Amino acid sequence: QFDKARSVLQQAQERKVENEYLAENRYLLAFLTGNEKEMKRELAATAGKPGWEDQSLALQSATEAYFGRLAKAAEFSGRAGESALQAEAKETAATWGFYGALHDAEAGMLNASLRKATAALAISPGKATQILGPLSLARSGDARRAQALADQLAKQYPSDTMVQHYWLPTIRAAVDLNNHDPAKAIEDLQAALPYDLGSPNPDFGLMYPSYLRGVAYLQAGHPEKA
Repeated sequence: QFDKARSVLQQAQERKVENEYLAENRYLLAFLTGNEKEMKRELAATAGKPGWEDQSLALQSATEAYFGRLAKAAEFSGRAGESALQAEAKETAATWGFYGALHDAEAGMLNASLRKATAALAISPGKATQILGPLSLARSGDARRAQALADQLAKQYPSDTMVQHYWLPTIRAAVDLNNHDPAKAIEDLQAALPYDLGSPNPDFGLMYPSYLRGVAYLQAGHPEKA
């Protein structure tokens, strides 16, 4: 419903309501409708704004990764991290580091991914790092370290629904896939089924359980289910 979305965003601008989330949604609407000119305008409009610029650069990184321009994606995720550090937002900077690591991992560039994941882990000990760190490591091929960090995450957040029923199953499935056990990955991801279409925080994990379930079915020889 792109026209309705555009109308809501226009109303916000007319009422002089502005924040980084509206800017993000304007960019996403432009991406979804193939409006490259508007995407560039939003990117330029947030340049130099602490707390805004890094988010726009990360969105541009995701766009470049979508089109397979991985060198450009790496450039923008790196710039997003630098912008967040300049704004003294260490956990956000780490998050953008993991974005870059996961882009590389899903493209099969495991050495580069592992380097970026390890560097991002050193930036901040926050919750986003505790979640995206083991996921990035598992997808980068370091299942042992990923499992150890996942065990710590499980103990630290025993009552957190998204950690216990979205992130941990996803991380465990990534470890299972690294260990060439797709059946176990599919089993672990059962807990995430009710949350597959949810909007997790950090939001880079959007649809990750579904994605890894598809990868597991492919590994298990069931392309139709994938």
